[in-house]
Amino acid sequence: MWKVMIVDDEELIRFGLTSKVKKSPLRITNIEQAASAEEALELAKSFKPDIVLCDIGMDGEDGLALSKKLTAVQPRVKIIIISGYNKFQYAQDAIRIGVVDYLLKPVDTNSLHKALEKCVEQIKSKELSSAAMSIVEKTVLQTKLRAYAASYLEARENDLSPMFAGYSEDSIFQAVYLYLDQSFFVFIDSIMDDLLRDYPRFALGKNLIYYEYRLNEYLMMFCLAKEDTDNFPDAFYSALQNALYMEFGGGVKSQYTIGVGGMSKDLRQTVSQSILALEHRIFFERKDIIHIKDIEMYANRFKPETSALRGALRARDRGKIIAALEQTGGELLKEKYSYHSVQSFYNRALILPNEVLDAYMQEERASEYPKHVYSFFSIGDMLDFIGSVYNEALDEEECGGLQSAAKYQNEAIESVKEYIDRHFAEEISLREISGNLHINYCYLSILFKEIMKINFRDYVVQARISRAKEYLLHNANYKIKDVADMTGFTNQHYFSKIFRQETGLTPKSFREMRKGV
Repeated sequence: MWKVMIVDDEELIRFGLTSKVKKSPLRITNIEQAASAEEALELAKSFKPDIVLCDIGMDGEDGLALSKKLTAVQPRVKIIIISGYNKFQYAQDAIRIGVVDYLLKPVDTNSLHKALEKCVEQIKSKELSSAAMSIVEKTVLQTKLRAYAASYLEARENDLSPMFAGYSEDSIFQAVYLYLDQSFFVFIDSIMDDLLRDYPRFALGKNLIYYEYRLNEYLMMFCLAKEDTDNFPDAFYSALQNALYMEFGGGVKSQYTIGVGGMSKDLRQTVSQSILALEHRIFFERKDIIHIKDIEMYANRFKPETSALRGALRARDRGKIIAALEQTGGELLKEKYSYHSVQSFYNRALILPNEVLDAYMQEERASEYPKHVYSFFSIGDMLDFIGSVYNEALDEEECGGLQSAAKYQNEAIESVKEYIDRHFAEEISLREISGNLHINYCYLSILFKEIMKINFRDYVVQARISRAKEYLLHNANYKIKDVADMTGFTNQHYFSKIFRQETGLTPKSFREMRKGV
């Protein structure tokens, strides 16, 4: 659980300290060594140690100078200074910069273990106090910052200082817009907490604002100092993807897209760019991150024709409908239409059944249809969805507008449920299931929610938790980790988190409570 870095220019001392750290009763999962201050600073960027044991008297930069630099870039890190000299001034300086303990060489194993335990206690104490304030205070602050942001972005205000405590005239802004597939649900605070552990220099209200802009769409705005602009973006996006992966327990490929605006002195400009970049996700089915510069070629603002689709629908000819959709798909990709043009085409295509067919009872389900074309994975995915809507309309007309294809739809949902029951321990993707059933993914998602009164992702979670309860109650030999693995959760931490959300108890508490019943 805890990561330790040992910094000393003498190899024998490093190995000796490593041996003593390994004997600690703490769960120290990883130990790395550095032979100089320069090597330690470079290693800390990737390793991100919780605790650093540092020699004060190395050649070149000394341990105290290194400690100052480490705490500046990673405030959470706890440092233990090791010295061959019992100098009061050294100890004073160490205390002044926040070093946890000051040990003399040769380092006594028991003293070292106590110093490590002190470090861990301080880390836990800080995390607890941070968590205690986050629920109420963070909510209040979040609400206030969102109001400021809305006011500014709507041009009613021009003062950025109420939003960003770290704002200065030299500040540079960057906006990031995150879209999550509608079949998923996340707590954005949980994702951001994971991120901010790796990026402690960012803080809500100081230089960061984030909030849900629309359902499952999140806006993040950063107020960057000049020194942040060179190395911030790419590393941050990678960390954001990793946080999403951890939040979902894996298996979220292509279920999210990140739109990135350019760095700008104008906050409104980078926000608009991040949203515009995201809206073009339908053109980038193999990209999880879309920069504003990526969409420059998609500038054709002419409106694609719907006359071929109208004619095929009027003829009630399903083959012609498929051909018209394929022709449209080729044209959309070839001509590099803008997002707005594709959105206009989509809106017109969806109302054609009501204009052309004699009877089409779609009101209830139509309210669930995606409003924005960026809800689709690709141009092909959007056109496939339109084809599914047209097939539904034709089916309903053939049944006199009174029945629809209810039997077929119910059979499809039963097939989905059976698949989940058989494969709950594996990674389950509605996209894969829809491919096997030859039903459009988005259409199947809407159909599942309509019939089951719950979205697909939540149904899978409930199915896994239900099976986990059985394992916990009837198989005392199974460890919590075993149950997590057997029910399709990629790690024990994520399993425990979801189990508690669903039941109000941890897996261990659930097992113990049921034992006593």
